[in-house]
Amino acid sequence: MRRARLVLAATVVLALVLFAHAAQADPPALNGVPEDKTVEATGPAGASFSWTDPTADDGSPVSCSPSSGSTFGFGTTTVTCTATNPDTSETSSASFDVTVDDTTAPTVSVPGTINAFATSAGGASGVAFSASASDAVDGTFDASCSPASGSTFPLGTTGVTCTATDSHGKTGSNSFNVTVTDNGDPSVTVPDDITTPASGPGGAPVSYSVSASDAVDASPSVGCDKASGSTFSVGQTTVTCTATDDAGNTGSASFKVTVTDGVSPTVSVPGDITVEATGPGGATASFSATANDAVDGALTPTCTPASGATFPVGTTTVSCSAHDTSGNTDSGSFTVTVHDTTAPVLTVPGTLAKEATSAAGATVTFTVGASDLVDGSIAATCTKPSGTLFPFGTTSVTCTATDSHSNSASGSFNVRVADTTAPVVPVPPDITAEADGPAGATLTYAVSTPFDLGEPVPVSCSPSPGSVFPLGRTGVTCTASDPFGNRGTASFTATVVDTTKPTLNVPAPITVSSNGASSLASSAKDVAAFLAAANARDLVDGPVPVTSNAPASLPVGTTTLTFTAKDRAGNAASAHSQITVVTTPVAPVVIDAAPPGDVTGLKAVAGDGSVSLSWKAPGDSDFDHVTVTRSLGSSGQALVYQGAQAGYSDTGLKNGLEYRYVVIAFDKAGNGSRGLVIRATPKAQLLTTPRDGAVVTKPPVLKWRALSGATYYNVQLYRVSGAKVTASAGSTGTKILSAWPDQPRLAMQKSWKFNRKLQQLLPGRYLWYVWPGLGARTAQKYGAVMGESSFVVKAVAKKKATVKKKKAPARPKAKAKPKGRSQPRA
Repeated sequence: MRRARLVLAATVVLALVLFAHAAQADPPALNGVPEDKTVEATGPAGASFSWTDPTADDGSPVSCSPSSGSTFGFGTTTVTCTATNPDTSETSSASFDVTVDDTTAPTVSVPGTINAFATSAGGASGVAFSASASDAVDGTFDASCSPASGSTFPLGTTGVTCTATDSHGKTGSNSFNVTVTDNGDPSVTVPDDITTPASGPGGAPVSYSVSASDAVDASPSVGCDKASGSTFSVGQTTVTCTATDDAGNTGSASFKVTVTDGVSPTVSVPGDITVEATGPGGATASFSATANDAVDGALTPTCTPASGATFPVGTTTVSCSAHDTSGNTDSGSFTVTVHDTTAPVLTVPGTLAKEATSAAGATVTFTVGASDLVDGSIAATCTKPSGTLFPFGTTSVTCTATDSHSNSASGSFNVRVADTTAPVVPVPPDITAEADGPAGATLTYAVSTPFDLGEPVPVSCSPSPGSVFPLGRTGVTCTASDPFGNRGTASFTATVVDTTKPTLNVPAPITVSSNGASSLASSAKDVAAFLAAANARDLVDGPVPVTSNAPASLPVGTTTLTFTAKDRAGNAASAHSQITVVTTPVAPVVIDAAPPGDVTGLKAVAGDGSVSLSWKAPGDSDFDHVTVTRSLGSSGQALVYQGAQAGYSDTGLKNGLEYRYVVIAFDKAGNGSRGLVIRATPKAQLLTTPRDGAVVTKPPVLKWRALSGATYYNVQLYRVSGAKVTASAGSTGTKILSAWPDQPRLAMQKSWKFNRKLQQLLPGRYLWYVWPGLGARTAQKYGAVMGESSFVVKAVAKKKATVKKKKAPARPKAKAKPKGRSQPRA
């Protein structure tokens, strides 16, 4: 037995060894290992290189380090790829080399051909230029050139070769030419003017010497148009000497040779002349002067200024002289007077019509030109300069131009400034509101303040905020008119929808008897009364029919019934109740499903961040409590009050937002009334004095709360109606005042000027608005309107003057009663 056990154990060990040997697999083999690769560098860091990773014959994952797409530095990097069998952890590796080399020579940039001028016989010195090299690896660097920049280049064309070698020993080169030419004229040196007496009838021989020098040519040739040693005739002769260098450049210089004879001629000139100026330079004047010489006969004298020259305004002395061939001179003089008696010509524009750019008018620029025969263009002065502010209406501008000799011209034109642009009315986006009742909803909305010529403009809308909007879509048109009758309009749509479910009241669960039967018909008296007790009321539709899923026959036991009420808009409300049928007799049950009446006298008073609601409880004897729910915009309703009080104060609200409240009354059985809706918009009363609608008998002091950040205020006053107040509150009326106090108050006066018209605080109704001004007034930046308020000016009744009776003076007895005159009354 023991031997058998030993044999069995050995067999098991052998099997385990064979199994382990069979489970050990060979390591994976790699296929598709890339060959060694040499790539060209693409930047200072080397070059990126990508390949397809090899695969393992057994499908094991393969990873290479560095990975394909990596950037390889200069030199040789070995990439090792490894396959790992995830089951046995057996691995095998293979590698290949990636060599990054820089074999590309840099690119050398040189200038084009440079043209220079010789500065000496050696050529041109200090010729400057620049050359650069760019390389994919080393970037941009300087190239070296031969000859170098700043070298002296000889006459003719010289080739310049520029080379650059990168950090890996690769050299690039490029060439250009420098061409040096000689364009400098030789310099000629001549003697000073020569004067000599005649040595004979033909004149006198004159000798002289000249020389020439050139920066490039050492010995330029020189010659004169009258050679040295020639005989010069009596008078003055100009000798011109010219030198030419090897490059063909020429230079010249002159001197004079005068041969005198000693006999002076006689000069005759006209009398003084006066002419009118014809241009800026004055006027031309023509005259004749003569001369006679005993030796040379008739001569033509030279006058300065010459006849036909332009003489400036004023008096000019003309000197005339005559020279004979021997250099003898005589002279004479006279005056030419040029005077300016002509006024300048003034050009003014026609009537200018400009659109106002502010409440003060418009800055108008215009061009006025004036030209004068003598002074040319001259400046004109205008009673209102170009570029200044012109008020509304027509302003006459008179311009005057005066020349330098006090001759004046004037002209006039008109500038008409008007406002023909209507204000742009910014309206809110289309709004959607929930219906408050059969008539629709009372909606309050806000319209941003339009601006006209930098001033806020009140806006009125129809239907106005606070109006009742019917179910469906209603177009709202908002209008703003500026003081000049320009009217801007814009519209948006207010949609009133009914998405509120009806209020559904169902009877409390009851128990009825089938009097021993196994079921009870729904038409049975107690069941029918139970079903008929359910009722529903809707804010919009009023009473709404109620249906139930009651079967024709109710079995013994408890049946849960579902009651449903749906209004005309499709809003459905459902509720559940139970009826239990028993076979034994039960006491009769009184069903109370009659809802109480709604509260009465519902009011909402909006305050600063609060709304106070008040109402009167319904007169139902089983009245228990009310619920008040609040909603804001499209947000859901929130229960804010539940109790039996006759009012509720809702605080912590945001000013300027409209809140909707629904008040529902409940009786002790839990039946709810249809409900009443009221809306209110909390706001701070910023316009404080006088109170809205106050009646005053003297000019009031308008006061409002100071607003943080306001540096000034804009106050506008509108007259809505006359002594008989008939205009509606939505009528803006006529603007009669716009003021900018820097304090939150403005004392009204009995009269003032607005738009260049006298305004008076007459009996009638007035509206006033205040906007806060932010920053400098010139920025014309205003905040939202702080409010609108009104007051009524009532005429003060004049007291009748009381006349005290005085005793008549005693009549003199001696005097008779004058005819045709009555006696004085007491």
